[in-house]
Amino acid sequence: MFELSALVWNPDPEIFSLGSVTVRWYGLLWAVAIIGGYQTMAWIVKKEGRTDVDIDKLLIILVLFIVLGARLYHVLYNPAFYLAQPLEILKVWKGGLASHGGTLGIIIGLWIYARRYRVSYMWLLDRMTLPAMVGAVFIRVGNFVNSEILGTVTEQPWGVVFARIHDGGLVRHPVQLYEASAYLAVFLLLLFVYLRKKSTPRPGLLFAILMITVFTSRYLLENFKTQIAAYKLDWGLSLGQLSSIPFILLGLVMLVVAVSRKDEPRHGS
Repeated sequence: MFELSALVWNPDPEIFSLGSVTVRWYGLLWAVAIIGGYQTMAWIVKKEGRTDVDIDKLLIILVLFIVLGARLYHVLYNPAFYLAQPLEILKVWKGGLASHGGTLGIIIGLWIYARRYRVSYMWLLDRMTLPAMVGAVFIRVGNFVNSEILGTVTEQPWGVVFARIHDGGLVRHPVQLYEASAYLAVFLLLLFVYLRKKSTPRPGLLFAILMITVFTSRYLLENFKTQIAAYKLDWGLSLGQLSSIPFILLGLVMLVVAVSRKDEPRHGS
């Protein structure tokens, strides 16, 4: 009987170096995530004829708040390490960006943009779901390339040996790719809902769907992740699972609000 052998994953994290400048796969995939999200939002703005949305300014605000929120949330996961080595907080190219913090960064960044440029906050929350999922797929692939967010040990034939970890050649779940696949599925669902009617979806519906599906998948996939000591809680939940619950609840509340509203006009203010 044919059996698959575990993939030994040992890529060079650096693509090339030019003097003091080093280009890494992780950074490249982050760049692709940003560009992909930008192009997706540009398509939405053009499709809906929104002349009041400046994508370039929106991108600057969002990238700033996503990285800031994601990094600070990651630091909270292991404060002792970063308090001992505070300069490590700045080294985002090494990885260590928490998606829960990145989500908070998006929510806050969109609110600031909406207030500053007088654009509907709910419209922004809904439309940003599609670009966010495009970016999330590439970021999780970047985590896989970086050999971070490790899965638990498995005997499944699609398991992966992360050679850079030096853990004795343990075969692990490629949970980063599980998560990337989940985000791709969420993107396709959101796209279907967005395109299925002649009128735009009810305000808050896309945002609610994202909150519920993304963070439910996060909650479930935490069971396949190796838990670092600093991430463990005494309640039987990981910190990642506990952090996902408020987002799921927010999504459920937004879903109730969305279905109780009428469809918004094509050019919602």
